[in-house]
Amino acid sequence: VLSCLMFGLVWISSSLDQKLTRWNHPRLIETRDSPYGRITVTKLENQICVYENDALSFETENADAEYFCHLTALQHPRPQDVLILGGGMEGLVREMEKYAPRKIDYVELNPVLSAMVTKHLPDDIRKSLTASNVHLIFGDPRQHLKKSGKYDLILVGMPEPDSGQANRFYTKDFFEQCASKLNAGGILGLRLRASENLWTNPLTNRNAGIFNALRSVFPSVLFLPGTTNIITASPAPLPQTPEMMIQRLQDMRPATRLITPAYIRYLFQNERFAEARNLLNQNTSPPNTDIQPVCYTYAFIIWLSKFFPRLALIDASSAAHNFFFNPPLSLLFWIGLPLLFLLSRLNSMLRRVLLVAFAGFIGMVLETILMLYDQVKEGVLYQDVGLLLMSFMAGLTLGALIINRIMAGTSKKQSDFRWYGAGLL
Repeated sequence: VLSCLMFGLVWISSSLDQKLTRWNHPRLIETRDSPYGRITVTKLENQICVYENDALSFETENADAEYFCHLTALQHPRPQDVLILGGGMEGLVREMEKYAPRKIDYVELNPVLSAMVTKHLPDDIRKSLTASNVHLIFGDPRQHLKKSGKYDLILVGMPEPDSGQANRFYTKDFFEQCASKLNAGGILGLRLRASENLWTNPLTNRNAGIFNALRSVFPSVLFLPGTTNIITASPAPLPQTPEMMIQRLQDMRPATRLITPAYIRYLFQNERFAEARNLLNQNTSPPNTDIQPVCYTYAFIIWLSKFFPRLALIDASSAAHNFFFNPPLSLLFWIGLPLLFLLSRLNSMLRRVLLVAFAGFIGMVLETILMLYDQVKEGVLYQDVGLLLMSFMAGLTLGALIINRIMAGTSKKQSDFRWYGAGLL
């Protein structure tokens, strides 16, 4: 009966999925799983909203694309060859077309996202994606950079660095790739959402980790703070006052709703500009890298502090460093742990519990490290994570079964068990 019920649910799973998704998204148009996450599209009047794993990725009625694109492009005298890494469907390609560049290479990571969303986009965004000077490329942006040419402008429109999949576009290693693909005077631009008037400790450290990673690669880095921070980096000097960008805006006259001479002047001359620069220059957070992704910790604390606000006052990385490396807590840990194992030899049950707990902990740590490392290098993990976890658990089960049978057929001498233990280690 249960098997028949399960087959029946599989038969209607598509319509059932749509109905359940409408509980969270009443204006649902379409939803589908992809190798990089679950894509959901909703529509209200003329506004298209796109969600990835139920988090809002972008919507088509705001000025985010204009804000990011123009504040970056106006720092370059005349961008001709442009690379856009993600974000084309929210309007980055449309805004960049206003500068009449010779070539725009738009790299989209997720072909499922493109196929689902493009047909629902406003006409101006959809037409910009098929312009004669626009080349749509499906693939991983980091892999594309390895074989691409050089550009005047590289815009990073990827999601926030809150996961292994997204963090790899905000690391020192990635910035080095971008620097090698910039022409003389070329500019790399990226954006980070933040609080406009108050940065908590985790938010400051997150921003500083990325800022320090950029500064370790590029001689010149400019940080324009706001609800969305615009960060640009270049091997050539970047404007530190608004006059040059205002003059270019007046000369080129791109059609804009938000970016005006008065607004550009406001960004450079309000108190946030100097305050953010001082905070970033004084912060000693380590640069965000592939192997040391400091943004993970800060992103987790920022999210958790929404429910427990006091966590925003804690610097978790410093606390962990003090616990493991700075006395006296580190001495208690590194002396207490071996002592606990020695004392466990007095009780066989406690010894077994500790050994099993230690082996399980090491197994989980190794599994996590390998999965994150693979995600950093390959960029995709979502579609295979179930298979990876299943294989890991199957390996544990098979190993336990084999060892059980071996132990059952061996003599009970203590020396034999020690040899098996050494072999397994």
